[in-house]
Amino acid sequence: SLHVVQYIDERFDHPPYFLPRNDPVKRAHVRIWSDFVTEKMQKNFYVLLMDQDPAAQAKAKETFFQECRTFAKAMSKEISMVDI
Repeated sequence: SLHVVQYIDERFDHPPYFLPRNDPVKRAHVRIWSDFVTEKMQKNFYVLLMDQDPAAQAKAKETFFQECRTFAKAMSKEISMVDI
């Protein structure tokens, strides 16, 4: 869970840090994209796996891959909470 990752990051105050230190804008960026993965990508992935309707699966598949492309374009080379 993201809450556990945040706890570990705050509790053990040494590198690697999952949330950027001393930069609220970067921290917000990491949290926004973490939420994107949870709310957009994972939901469509689960619909793709669980829905019995082939049309709904096809729609979820296309949406999932589009969101993966959006996510990939936005990522940086720094490891953060989003990568976990």
